[in-house]
Amino acid sequence: MTIDQWCIAVRPWLYDTFDDWLQRLKGPPHRSAFIFVDNSGIDVILGIFPFARQLLQRGTHVSISLFPFTVVLNTLLL
Repeated sequence: MTIDQWCIAVRPWLYDTFDDWLQRLKGPPHRSAFIFVDNSGIDVILGIFPFARQLLQRGTHVSISLFPFTVVLNTLLL
């Protein structure tokens, strides 16, 4: 194994609690979830709504807060 392979983590971020969160989903439902999203269209439809639906099916109270305007990230205006 090279030094580069030794330094790379299984996931690219340093602080990772995804496995803990998956274990928590196997337990009792969360009491509530508040989801903040921008109005970016298809990301909300294909990502947030199914996620919120899954939480609702588990018995979680879900609130979704949408920003009324489309937000373009990583844009530099000169």
